[in-house]
Amino acid sequence: MKVAMTADVHLAPGDAYPERVEALEEIFRQLADERIKDLIIAGDLFDRQTRDYSDFEQICRHYPQVRKHLIPGNHDAGINGRNISCPCVSVYTEPGLVEICGLPFLLVPYREGVSMGAVIADIAETLPRDRWVLVGHGDLHGGPVQINPYEPGTYMPLSMQDIRRFTPWRVLLGHIHKPMDGGKVHYPGSPCGLDITETGRRHILILDTETGEVESRIIRTAVIYLSEEFLVLPGDEEITRLQRDVSDRISAWGIEPGERDRIRLRVTVRGYSSDRNRVGEVLSEGFSGVRTYRDEGMDLSRLYASDDVRLNAVAERTRQIVEALVWPWGGREPERSGVMEAVLRVIYGTEVS
Repeated sequence: MKVAMTADVHLAPGDAYPERVEALEEIFRQLADERIKDLIIAGDLFDRQTRDYSDFEQICRHYPQVRKHLIPGNHDAGINGRNISCPCVSVYTEPGLVEICGLPFLLVPYREGVSMGAVIADIAETLPRDRWVLVGHGDLHGGPVQINPYEPGTYMPLSMQDIRRFTPWRVLLGHIHKPMDGGKVHYPGSPCGLDITETGRRHILILDTETGEVESRIIRTAVIYLSEEFLVLPGDEEITRLQRDVSDRISAWGIEPGERDRIRLRVTVRGYSSDRNRVGEVLSEGFSGVRTYRDEGMDLSRLYASDDVRLNAVAERTRQIVEALVWPWGGREPERSGVMEAVLRVIYGTEVS
């Protein structure tokens, strides 16, 4: 059997963010179509504390065949089973084991000022010796991590040492808005991007309770945020390279032409160009049919003009050398583009970043 999981929907009162409501409805619709009967919402269902739950209840009643298991996150710690009135919604405000599809799930709601490991330790004697799944809302420490710019700071941390100590079969967490997988630990990310920092297609998680396999599945959302940065170097091939780069970026999106109207794109350009006007035209042509984020247009404010033939030739030759370098780019080492930016600062004597 299969259990679905999402988190960080951040519903807001009224019609402030209709795309978030549509994403939640799309999850319910997809699960109902696939006859997946249980959905865990691992915190931050709401964007902030609220007393009006009627819109959420109405959506849930349209899909009674999907049982919703909700634990509060740091944004909705005030919700409980008394103020949400819907038979297909269960709210868990205390940590404890719940059997879902025959598999024990330890549901740990958010608590301020304590670690997830400390909460688990308090009830460790009740944990099964065999397979069980941990569901919580907080930061993972000591393993793959993604900073959450929406909420800086540390929230109910879970350490890799805790995972080794208590040996959950799988760990499903909310709070980090970017999808992340690290061994047995999985974050679904927010089902609808909240702003331009949350880019790309959004997902839910599907856990197979028999095999333990966790599948990340795409959700169709009303808005898809994307952000692209380009580093331009002047030369005979600068426009050709940019055109090729734009085409490659669009291919990497994996988005059908019919979905382009849902994209909200931020484009930033840095570097030097012998024809800034043509750079702008290439970007407009390449991304035609795509709306920019908040209609802010293409940002060329950090693209400088250069008609110095000698400096341009030095920059081009240096680009060729950097491109040919065999180096473990990224990770603890700089990205290739970062090296080129540093080189351009030396050549032109102007900041490009």
